[in-house]
Amino acid sequence: MPGTEVQLDVELDLDEEAAPEGRRPFEYLPGDSLDLSIDVLGETEDPNKSLTKAGRVRKAQLLEKAAELFAENGYEETRVVDIMRAAGVSKGLFYWYFENKEALFRELVVATRRGLRAHQSDAAGSETNPLNRMALAIAASVEFVIEHFNLYTLITRTSLRSDLADLMIDGASYYMAETARVIESCQELDLVRRGDPSELASGVNGAVTAFATIGVNKDPETRLRLGRDCAEFCLRALVEDPLDAVDAVSLIGR
Repeated sequence: MPGTEVQLDVELDLDEEAAPEGRRPFEYLPGDSLDLSIDVLGETEDPNKSLTKAGRVRKAQLLEKAAELFAENGYEETRVVDIMRAAGVSKGLFYWYFENKEALFRELVVATRRGLRAHQSDAAGSETNPLNRMALAIAASVEFVIEHFNLYTLITRTSLRSDLADLMIDGASYYMAETARVIESCQELDLVRRGDPSELASGVNGAVTAFATIGVNKDPETRLRLGRDCAEFCLRALVEDPLDAVDAVSLIGR
């Protein structure tokens, strides 16, 4: 982190560590995981701390253990030393990656945000029609929030603290702006009805949360159906011709 100057009390040789292939989940509550890639989790905001793949793995492990402890004990009751012990790292190594516990939590929130974006992008794939992309992204959002519902609950609850309240505001603004941008692009092509993009985006995001809440602890088939239903619900409210919504939703799950 900028302004952090620490003396490492361990000998770092991260390049020699074997980085696991594929994805590492946060598995901190039954039925919940944050299936984000190491590259997403291990990105650093500090340009002076360019990390190797092994370094990103280590950073992701710290985030993983911290999420587990935050869920078990709460943010307030979890100490930096608890995270260090759970992850098996030294004080110096922890502070190499994070300025403090708050900085770690903030990166956990950012990692979740990036994970959702990556999931939406993967779902949309090479689809070029904006309306179809919107349908696929809405369904993917429902799936992602269901899969990580406990994490979202943890972030929401913790962000109610006065010193972290900006996370809630920034997060809501971020999702609203992204959704509004997509809606506006569809409006420019006369694919959806006219209206304030931000207001329409609020309805879409509210629907995603509502459908995701229903899907918690449901089987995969039900989750897929809820994602499809949410996309159809939103698109029918946005498009002039209901058949356009049906056509777009038909792509989900193919």
